[in-house]
Amino acid sequence: MKYFYRNLLFLVGVMLVFIQACSNEMSIAPAETSTLTSTSVPLGVFVVLSHPPLIMNYEPSKWEDKSKYFDNTSVLNYLQTKELSSCKIGIQDPAGYYEPYESEKVTLGNIDYTIIYPDSTSSDYVLFLYLDAESFSGYRYDLYGLPVFGISSNSSEWEECKKLGEEVLSTLRIP
Repeated sequence: MKYFYRNLLFLVGVMLVFIQACSNEMSIAPAETSTLTSTSVPLGVFVVLSHPPLIMNYEPSKWEDKSKYFDNTSVLNYLQTKELSSCKIGIQDPAGYYEPYESEKVTLGNIDYTIIYPDSTSSDYVLFLYLDAESFSGYRYDLYGLPVFGISSNSSEWEECKKLGEEVLSTLRIP
């Protein structure tokens, strides 16, 4: 448990540095109070909390960021479309062993992904997993692990959801 809190504190520190670089609105309270005045993540930027310093861009008119960046009681980190009620994209951690499923390799933007299709034929719910194929030189895969993103929706919204989700995944980057 002590490693969890150490990593969580490190993650919050990295996130605060990122936010400060992206927004001049952050202010630090005087040293005697030791509190931070937080601001929101810039609109259109999705911070991948479990894999610092990775971020993605999204179109705010299409997506709503449901992440709880400054809530230390939960680790919600996903986007929800505004038009499609069931369409979401988010981090799928921890990455497990996904071998028996069908997969394919795809390039979205400059990022190589392996897409895994878990068997969802028995339900109305569709989930595709997108594993970063170690596209970033200098990223600490040994420390943070392999980012795995999920795009999910009801089958009736799937084609549009997949298209919108892949647009976001194509922007994955290190600032």
